[in-house]
Amino acid sequence: MHGINVSAVEIDPVVHQFAEKYFGMPELRGTVVHEDGRKFIERNTQKWDYIIHDVFSGGLVPGHLFTLEMWESVKSKLEDGGVLVVVSSLNSLR
Repeated sequence: MHGINVSAVEIDPVVHQFAEKYFGMPELRGTVVHEDGRKFIERNTQKWDYIIHDVFSGGLVPGHLFTLEMWESVKSKLEDGGVLVVVSSLNSLR
């Protein structure tokens, strides 16, 4: 990914495998973690320049990823001047 160190978090290993096999996702320079995104953010002490919060599934998305506490955790993990990108369908929260 153009020399960028990426941490990718995906709860379902099959989704990651399909992304590589069927959608041409390149091998990442960085880390792939199969874990709940909120748990990953809350336990991690690292800060990032960019966080992409992408939980769109075409169906329901987990409501615990859209709470005030989650947004505060995400904000605390952004470097000064960092960027948060949110990709989701909010009308499908469970």
